Amino acid sequence: MDKRIRSGIVISVFTLLFILAAFMGGRRHRYGWAKEPKGRIAVVTVMAGDAHYKWNRDDEKDRYYFFKILKSACDYIEENVARYGGSVEFVHSGNCDDSRLIINKDFDAELSGEVHDTEAVDEFLNSEEITSERRALLKAQKCRGIIYLFYINAPKGYAYPGTTYMWMQPSDPEDEFSLLYAHMKNEEISAAIVAHEMLHCFGLPDLYAKDPDDGTHLVTKEYVTHLKETDSDDIMFSVYSQRARDRYEITQSFSDTDAYFAGLIRSCDDAERFGLGRPIYFR
Repeated sequence: MDKRIRSGIVISVFTLLFILAAFMGGRRHRYGWAKEPKGRIAVVTVMAGDAHYKWNRDDEKDRYYFFKILKSACDYIEENVARYGGSVEFVHSGNCDDSRLIINKDFDAELSGEVHDTEAVDEFLNSEEITSERRALLKAQKCRGIIYLFYINAPKGYAYPGTTYMWMQPSDPEDEFSLLYAHMKNEEISAAIVAHEMLHCFGLPDLYAKDPDDGTHLVTKEYVTHLKETDSDDIMFSVYSQRARDRYEITQSFSDTDAYFAGLIRSCDDAERFGLGRPIYFR
C-alpha cells in the first residue's frame, strides 16, 4: 500500500478516535453548573421577588436566618460526602463575604404557586451580566461548580413545596436551580429542606413520589413502598422531622442510596435489591 495512503488512513483513524473521545467525554461530564459533589462549589443566594411576593430589602434579619440555615445545609452535605471518602467544600454567604454570592432580583414572572415561569429564570441566569459575574466568582473563589438558590418570601400558609429544576430532565431547563420559599407546605424553611434541594442539583432524585417516573428513571415504585413501610428518615425521602430541636438542625440520614446517586460509591444493596437506575456519573 502506498505510504501516503497508509498515513492518511492512520491520521483519519486517530481523528475519528479523538472526535469520539471528545464526544463521549463531553456527554459523560456534562453535569450542569453544579458539577459533581467534589471540590469547591459556590452557592449563590438570589433574594428573589416575583409577581406575588417581595422582600423588604432593608430588613437584614431575613438574610441572617437564611444564611444560618444555608450554612447548616452545606455543613451536612460536606460531612456526609466525607463519610464516603469524598471531599466537597461550599463557598456561600455564611462563610464568605464575596458580594457576588448574594443577588437581589425582582421578577415580574410567577415563581410561586403551582406553575413556575422557568423561562424567566433561565433568561436571567444566561444573561450577559450574570454570565460575567459567574465567571468572575468562580475564578476569584477557585470554584469548579455553582448552585443558584432562589429564595422567595412566601408567607405562612403557602401550600407548595420547594422545587429544583434538574438539568438531567429533558423537560426542564438546561441547567439546575432551586426555588425555595420562606414557608413551604405550612412549614418554615429549614436546613433539611435546603440540603434536600441542593442534593437535587447533583442529580439525587426524590425517593418519596407516588409515581417516581420523573424523567430520571432512577427510582422504582417498589423502593418507594419499601421506604414508606420502614418509616425511612432518608433526607431524600422526607425533610420533616419531629426530632429536630430547631430548623437549623438536620436529623435525617444520608444513606448508601444517596451516596450511590451522588456518584460517591459505585453500588449499594438497595440499588441491587430494588433495581434502581444507574447514576448519571456512571453512564
